[in-house]
Amino acid sequence: MKYIRKGNTIVARIDRGEEIVEEVKKIAKAEDIQFGYMNAIAAIDDFCVCVYSVEEKKFYDHNYEVFHLRWCGLVVQTKGLEL
Repeated sequence: MKYIRKGNTIVARIDRGEEIVEEVKKIAKAEDIQFGYMNAIAAIDDFCVCVYSVEEKKFYDHNYEVFHLRWCGLVVQTKGLEL
């Protein structure tokens, strides 16, 4: 993974084989990001979508293995903004 920061914006490239969530957590920890939002252009090998059933109070995972390429993402830090 490589990333650069410019003001409140972080642009990251996460390489094939790296876990997206783990790499984003590393950036958040290194840059002291407590909340924000993310936009991404991505091509990945597999992914999991989790949904939560309010009635059952339970998470369900749905795994997919369909894409092949790389991931590129944008993380925007919003810490310090007044909402």
